[in-house]
Amino acid sequence: MATAMPLMAAPATPTTQAVAAPIWIDVRTPAEYAQGHLPGAINIPLNEIEARIGSVAADKNTPLMLYCRSGNRSGQAQKILQNKGYTQVENKGAYQDLRR
Repeated sequence: MATAMPLMAAPATPTTQAVAAPIWIDVRTPAEYAQGHLPGAINIPLNEIEARIGSVAADKNTPLMLYCRSGNRSGQAQKILQNKGYTQVENKGAYQDLRR
């Protein structure tokens, strides 16, 4: 005859995970960045993005928001980062448009 096993509640699991704050990256040149940038944005020029991104975002699931002068360089940077395995990369376009 089988004995009844007491029911045990499953351990509580969080229903939502903490969402990391996005890191804003300005991929323009240092001279362009010095003329104005979004508050809190980090300047990593396009030609340095592949080499320097690991020091800014070691976790490849970190949300990365990229911008430049027109959206062209940030689009190129987006492709580079996605090819490196970053999963949450957005091209936010032109600095001037973001200031509005």
